[in-house]
Amino acid sequence: MPHPAVRGFMASRRWVPLSLAATLLLAVAGAFLFGVNDNVEALAAQLTLDHVTCFQFAPERLKHADAATAAHDWAERQGWAIEIPSSSPTSDLELLGVRRCTMSSGRVAHVMYKWHGQPFSVFVVPRVVREVGNQQEFVEKFGHEAIVWSAGDRTYVVLARARPAELTPVMGYVRAHTH
Repeated sequence: MPHPAVRGFMASRRWVPLSLAATLLLAVAGAFLFGVNDNVEALAAQLTLDHVTCFQFAPERLKHADAATAAHDWAERQGWAIEIPSSSPTSDLELLGVRRCTMSSGRVAHVMYKWHGQPFSVFVVPRVVREVGNQQEFVEKFGHEAIVWSAGDRTYVVLARARPAELTPVMGYVRAHTH
């Protein structure tokens, strides 16, 4: 008979596929429900679910803590360049790394951070979803705040569990390093 800690680990591993399946189902439902009404709403819903899923399963596999190396590796592997803000002790922002995520309309760069010790994401979509320009659009989805803006031919989405006013300082830092 396995040790109680091993039994607990094995039982929790059985829930991983169910949790992932539920997350994917919510992503599809969110894309369907919001996709007909507003591209920004749909994007925020999809990326919020991806943010939650990636932080649940992937952070320990990330290997980039250096922004320049992560951006270089991304461009080589994916064929399009991104700017990645480095860690900022002043903003209490720690870069974990970047990974490729897929949404209904293609692939996106998911730059993962810890901000005040909590999950914080910057998504880069290689096209303009809707012309929001330099203005930020705030969308609340599933208890997370999504802040969306476009610059050049990219759409950026910052996701965190915080109020817009709390995000203002770190948003200034991120925007200054992603144009």
